[in-house]
Amino acid sequence: MFGRRHFLWSTAVAVAAVTAAACSGDSNDSPTQPTEPLPQGPSTLQITDLTVGEGTEAANGRTAFIAYSLWRFDPNGTDQKGLLLQSNTFSWVVGSTQAIAGMSQGVVGMKVGGKRRLVIPPSLAYGAQGTSGGEVRPNEWIVFDVELLSVV
Repeated sequence: MFGRRHFLWSTAVAVAAVTAAACSGDSNDSPTQPTEPLPQGPSTLQITDLTVGEGTEAANGRTAFIAYSLWRFDPNGTDQKGLLLQSNTFSWVVGSTQAIAGMSQGVVGMKVGGKRRLVIPPSLAYGAQGTSGGEVRPNEWIVFDVELLSVV
């Protein structure tokens, strides 16, 4: 009986060792790292007024309601926009942590009815972590087209 138990134990150890060796090899196929470098954008927030509004002005401490489109930054794309990631509406207290810093900074001074394009560096966007769902990758520049709908 001792021989059979010893054989089974030795076999299990050998299988575990082979499996560990196969799984421990270096691999460049990590799903969390892009296979090519992300395009580099401006080092600071870039704000372009597309339409100047005439209504109430957005300011820190006030609640802003916006319609937005979020794009990947592409220096060779039309208006520096690459793939459209999402379009939606959103509201938050300007200057709070309810939105990324680039969005809060980008709408200050905007008036209702206005439209702006914001090119936002990672340091003012989602940084080294990206978004939790992976939509915005770590250290990625992004572009928002924003329309200010109302301010309260």
